[in-house]
Amino acid sequence: MRVRPVLSATLLFGLTALTLILLRPLMPVDETRYVAAAWEMHVGGSPLVPHLNGAIYGHKPPLLFWLINLVWAAVGVDAFAARLVAPAFATACVAMTGLLALRLWPDRPARGGAAALILTMSPVWLLFGSTTMFDAMLTAATLLAMLALWAGPPVGATMGALALALALAVALVAVGLWLVPALILGGPEYRIEVPWRQSGGRMMASFAHRKPWWFYAALLPAMIWPFGWTVPGLAALRPVRLWADPGTRLAAIWIAGAVVSFSLISGKQAHYLLPELPALALLLSGGLPARRWGQRDLWLAAPVIGLILASLAAGAGPIPVLARLGDPLPLWSLSLGGLCALTGLAAFLRLRAPVTALAALPLALMIGLHLGLSPLLFARYDMTDLGRGRDAP
Repeated sequence: MRVRPVLSATLLFGLTALTLILLRPLMPVDETRYVAAAWEMHVGGSPLVPHLNGAIYGHKPPLLFWLINLVWAAVGVDAFAARLVAPAFATACVAMTGLLALRLWPDRPARGGAAALILTMSPVWLLFGSTTMFDAMLTAATLLAMLALWAGPPVGATMGALALALALAVALVAVGLWLVPALILGGPEYRIEVPWRQSGGRMMASFAHRKPWWFYAALLPAMIWPFGWTVPGLAALRPVRLWADPGTRLAAIWIAGAVVSFSLISGKQAHYLLPELPALALLLSGGLPARRWGQRDLWLAAPVIGLILASLAAGAGPIPVLARLGDPLPLWSLSLGGLCALTGLAAFLRLRAPVTALAALPLALMIGLHLGLSPLLFARYDMTDLGRGRDAP
């Protein structure tokens, strides 16, 4: 019974991610680039040194490309199958977040399902967790490390230091199994690209994605919506509450250390904080509202209302963001997206369980947004016809 809510949230995210994948094509530049790198590996490129358009591609490690090729070896080359690999890790992360909550607070089993549901309904997690990117894989590795850390027996300072050194040694060996041969086979270009330009360069003086130090602080309100916008949710994030018990301290140090460290790094992207979203879900799971829901809480639906207003504005004429992409969206897609968002608002007001009511909002936001944008995205970014040698419509 303790794990049933966790499994339900996991299933919900998996189905939602599948829906979002079907509502959009492979998106440039990340998804198209990563699948292209996997394709070049498939057609005879080096299995250790990724290539893109025939040139060495040292921006990312090859694990995602290996896994895509493993799937292709089982089911044949298919873009949809490739797009399931990274979201599979995101789906597993939901389950691991719930399991970690059960281990951190065994006397409060409800927090397992709550943490899993909060992560499932995070708009940032829904967006990036359903895309072909590396961040969900890194999140899965982080969660496995946290589960192992909490499962280990208490040790003294000396034994703890030895255990940490052993863990780092194992990690370095695992990386070295592919990195050392790749550095040898890739030549001077790859040796400069991977450890220096792509690692040190992005940290000290990024050649791409350079953002101000306050970038992640500005994103936090969006990252904690909607659960963190409630009074109990904000109370769970108060400094005095963050040191209440060992489990809360672990999650607080996890997310605070990453946000501070990443804020000092030159290159920043919203999805870089994906491995910290489980920690945020763990913290918020301790402050879910317990009272009944009512219309006075409608202000929490402001982002969804904003989506509806933006859709109406786009129907009358392109708003600035959409004007850069092309023509206004078709009326039918706007209507369908607006209907989906309104349905989410209605569910928000009708559902009595606060957690379920809050979960209706981000789901309506993401599905409605994808329904509204899908015709434009497929018209502008679908490379299927081009890949088959036909002229795009």
